[in-house]
Amino acid sequence: MVRRMTKARRAARPVVHASKWQAECALINRQKGKQRWWMSFRRRCMIVGAAMVLLHLAVGGWWVVHTGQIQAAYMAAQLWMGDQTKLAGFEVKRIEIEGSKKVPPMIIVEAMGVKVGDPILPLSIRDMRDKLEALPEIRSARVERNLPNILHISVEEREGAALWQHLGKHQLIDRDGTVLANQEREAGKRYLVLVGEDAPSHAQAFFAMLSRTPELAAEVVAAKRIGKRRWNISLRNQLVVKLPQEAPQQAWLRFAQMVRDEQLLDRAIKAIDMRIEDRLFIATDPDDGPTPAGAIQPVLTSAHDT
Repeated sequence: MVRRMTKARRAARPVVHASKWQAECALINRQKGKQRWWMSFRRRCMIVGAAMVLLHLAVGGWWVVHTGQIQAAYMAAQLWMGDQTKLAGFEVKRIEIEGSKKVPPMIIVEAMGVKVGDPILPLSIRDMRDKLEALPEIRSARVERNLPNILHISVEEREGAALWQHLGKHQLIDRDGTVLANQEREAGKRYLVLVGEDAPSHAQAFFAMLSRTPELAAEVVAAKRIGKRRWNISLRNQLVVKLPQEAPQQAWLRFAQMVRDEQLLDRAIKAIDMRIEDRLFIATDPDDGPTPAGAIQPVLTSAHDT
């Protein structure tokens, strides 16, 4: 009997051990499952949290930009810095202007947007120079900051070369055709008169053409654009030279050669029509008497310009 019970207990030991091992394995599996679930849950929470943070940043950034908060903060910081530098003595006390002969200094100072008493350190040299060169009358400008309190401005002005006549008004322009609205005319200076809506845009080529014949250019008093295509040039002796649309410079040089060879400016000639290539039409003024002997025989043309 005792032997049987001993054998039964010995046979039951492996079963008991197996049950414990299985229970321990099941517990471990449950713990690992919980860990995996929590890890997955935390991962999802982190993803959702990151998405929420990015969304808030995007919305906040949009709000800050569109409500001007960044610019307001920058301006506030700039004002604070300017006030601090002024306390240290870095403020504009004198504005020196060099090269301004025809443009009033007040216009230059107003264009820069600077006044005496402003902090000198926050001022942008590039911005001030760009504002000055935006003035039609200023060809180039240089701005220097002489610390602690002086701004030195050096400008190169455009020179008025002609009066642009359009819509009953006369405006001063330079050789490039830039309208000089703020520049005064020089007293006693003779200006050419350019007539026509598109005259300023062709002024540079026109003056380049005249520069090739300096002596003849001194006789020119006016030029008119005809049909936005070509020039009629009026001389001091009231002679009108009608240049062609194509190759006007060559025609003008040809006319200058004729002036030298034939003394055309001393003759009773009213108009010279050079609109047709290799042709020359000369009209005389009948009130001025006959053409002197040896002069070029005139060919009368229509008085209408086309």
